[in-house]
Amino acid sequence: MARILANAIAQWATRAFAAIAVLLACSATAARADVTAVYGAGNGQTVIEVADSGDMRITRGRPDDGYLLIQGGVAYLVSPGPGGPTVITAEAAAFQQQADVAAGRIIFIEDEESKPTPLTYRAGKTVMIAGYPGTVYSAGEGKPSVTLTDRPELRPLGAAFRAFWDIMAQLSSAGTTEYGNLPALLADHGVLAFDAPLSAVHFDPIDPTRFAVPAPPITLADIQADAQADAQPDAEGTEDGAAKADAHMPRIMHAVMHQGRLLTLSADGVVEARDEGAATGSTFATPGKVAAVCVLDGALYLLTAEEEARTAQIWSGSPAQWTLAHAFSPAKEEFVFGIDCTGAEPLVLTSAAMILPLSKTRRAVAFDENARGGDATMLQHGGYLYVGLNAGEWGGGLRRFALTGGKADLLDYSAGAELCEGLLNAACGPVTGLAVDPARPECVLATTGLVHFMASGWIARICGDTAGLAYAKPYTIDTQWTFDPEAASTGGSVAFFAMASGGDGAWAVGQDGLYHFAQSAPSVLPHFTPFAQKPGRGYRIPDGGVDWSNPSFILIMTDKNRRHSLSGNSLILVPR
Repeated sequence: MARILANAIAQWATRAFAAIAVLLACSATAARADVTAVYGAGNGQTVIEVADSGDMRITRGRPDDGYLLIQGGVAYLVSPGPGGPTVITAEAAAFQQQADVAAGRIIFIEDEESKPTPLTYRAGKTVMIAGYPGTVYSAGEGKPSVTLTDRPELRPLGAAFRAFWDIMAQLSSAGTTEYGNLPALLADHGVLAFDAPLSAVHFDPIDPTRFAVPAPPITLADIQADAQADAQPDAEGTEDGAAKADAHMPRIMHAVMHQGRLLTLSADGVVEARDEGAATGSTFATPGKVAAVCVLDGALYLLTAEEEARTAQIWSGSPAQWTLAHAFSPAKEEFVFGIDCTGAEPLVLTSAAMILPLSKTRRAVAFDENARGGDATMLQHGGYLYVGLNAGEWGGGLRRFALTGGKADLLDYSAGAELCEGLLNAACGPVTGLAVDPARPECVLATTGLVHFMASGWIARICGDTAGLAYAKPYTIDTQWTFDPEAASTGGSVAFFAMASGGDGAWAVGQDGLYHFAQSAPSVLPHFTPFAQKPGRGYRIPDGGVDWSNPSFILIMTDKNRRHSLSGNSLILVPR
């Protein structure tokens, strides 16, 4: 599961704000008036805002990529978060970074060039920039120069740069330049050029809300308390619940509820059974290596397969008595996707056929040439079998097969000249879940989700041959963001990793929480419930990796998406 803190730090890394350490005191020089200065232009510009109180806001690059805020002497990193900004204090980010380095989650490679090198800046020629006289200070060939001015009204800009470089100079985990006498120079001067020249400056009053902390911050106390909780042994004195969850998590690929117990299927074809609330399970006896499992009208069905023997069987019953419902022999190039129980009878899908074992029916199907491997999620609705494929970074897309006749449609709603544009794009968009839309039962909802450096995902609504955006939540610093389907962008948005229908509607699992599409809701938009989170580290993993707390469904932590993408851990949703 993508971690919100990791996303925040990654944003700052691209703007030279990654790996933050504790902020030192800024210049004692008091500002005489509010100052706003712009250095450079376009996506490479730096904007510095300094209030007469000494509060500062420093934005490098695009305004919506986040900023460094210093308010009341405390430094905060403000980064795009799901539906609104994420805020963490600089000292908390530093502590988390040091913990990640110690745990090997972040690795810095130190060489001769990255070792700290003290610099001495010496005055050189005089210049004019933006109408102000200044002196160029250099630290030697190949080293960055800085142009400073003695004009008192610009001194707050020196204090802002000093605050920024105080942070950068304390990067203890990766080698960094030691700026030598530069902080002392910045304390007594204004800055006319550093990386880029001053292009505009004004002294109009700045709205005080510009310096307000836009969301409750993650603090050092939060990070330390969380780390301490993770370090506590369990009741047996061996390991904590998160460690046990991590140990078990990679095994679970799919799960169903049957007769009040949770049945989980592992990657190696083993089924385990857990009673309500249990942190561990017991082996569930099966007639062979299980490839898929589903439940229909209270009856349990298993699909077993022996790849080398090219045989597959569908079984029903229980460990006490399994009954062979059907057997078939896939062709050499035929791939078995799985078994689905959302229709009148179980349905097995292969890359060549739909097989209905109870009625002894086999209907040929043809997948388009762009179909890739990956996990399949299936839904029978309105005379069709909808098939979503999740191949991670290699896409997947959504397909529809007529239950009568097997006619195939690729529901590919690509758009624009870019390779991966479009609502449903088989080349780039992994489909992770399907459900009937409770508010519009003639339609189907489909979730997409991918974390590949940046997160992206949304929920599409398919009604017949048309599709539209049902919901998407961007990563943004806009505190007033609301969903507008006409203006929504699916780039840099929350990824959705599962969806399923239950008795009270449909539920989708996003990176940041649960989204409920209710049957009687006044709006077709989902109701959002955020996850209880570890500060900066995402969803809290219960003991054993299974969350039993919701009466409508069960959540299971899994790393199955890692087989296809960088998405990391995600959640399986199992309706009760």
